Amino acid sequence: MWRMLPLQWLVLYFLFGLAIVFLAMWWLQGKPHYLKKGGKGLFKLFGTLWTTATVFTIVTVLAGKFLWSPLAATRWFSDRVFADVSGDWEGVLQAAPSGQPAGARVTDRVEVHIEQDFFQLEITFTSNARRTDSRTIAVWPERDAATRKQRLWYVYEARTPGPLPGDPAVYQGAGFVDVRKVRKTVLLEGLYWTNRQWQRNAHTAGTIRLHAAGSVPPAAPAGGVPL
Repeated sequence: MWRMLPLQWLVLYFLFGLAIVFLAMWWLQGKPHYLKKGGKGLFKLFGTLWTTATVFTIVTVLAGKFLWSPLAATRWFSDRVFADVSGDWEGVLQAAPSGQPAGARVTDRVEVHIEQDFFQLEITFTSNARRTDSRTIAVWPERDAATRKQRLWYVYEARTPGPLPGDPAVYQGAGFVDVRKVRKTVLLEGLYWTNRQWQRNAHTAGTIRLHAAGSVPPAAPAGGVPL
């Protein structure tokens, strides 16, 4: 998620962050005057620089792992960077299998877990109907600066223990979800498609609609599927 940060923010963070840590190390070491101590002063300076880089790296890692949710919970940060979508979600997939009669749809309830911080973004799907688990191959956040539209693209691989006759045990898929706010409730809505049973021209595609686990979802749009 750090790629979503404006470049100037990253530059300022590194410049001011390193400067503040260096001054803190200099003060803790007794405010040495490096240039007046000859070779020992230069050796002391290199030691301070090494300590500064180490401490700054540790602080950056800890901040990246634990500060995402508190920052993204603020409206200003979530609008300027990206919303906090980490946690557990639940909802429905409405599939339209290829080769099936028009209007034929299959609805499947799913549980989704999202891990999100400044360094990682991972999505895990579990199908309640088929007990299918998926692992993330790639996830890419996208933000439209003009419309403030936020979207997650993803590619995944699904595995179904004990598949039904004719179903593959492993298949791949891709899709996207848009982050939407409806009456202060965050929804994830989008499309997905898979290569499941592609040899028979029966691969699936459809819609996905998720809300935070345990919350009361708003009513589905006209023609949609209630969550």
